Amino acid sequence: MAERNAKDYAIEFGGYLAAAARRYMASVNREVIPEGDTECGEAWRGLKSAIYEFEKRAARLKEQAPLS
Repeated sequence: MAERNAKDYAIEFGGYLAAAARRYMASVNREVIPEGDTECGEAWRGLKSAIYEFEKRAARLKEQAPLS
């Protein structure tokens, strides 16, 4: 089994952050954000986009990782 490096730990931690952000967004969407709030909508779109990009890139790195 290959040793884990700093990149592996960073990707794992980023995954935890992305999951927490998705849970937070779902909670806030249910409780707080008024319908049609465009300022919050822009922030949410930005956060959703960042989560998506992180997960897409992390998945690519996992696919490229050499098998041990």
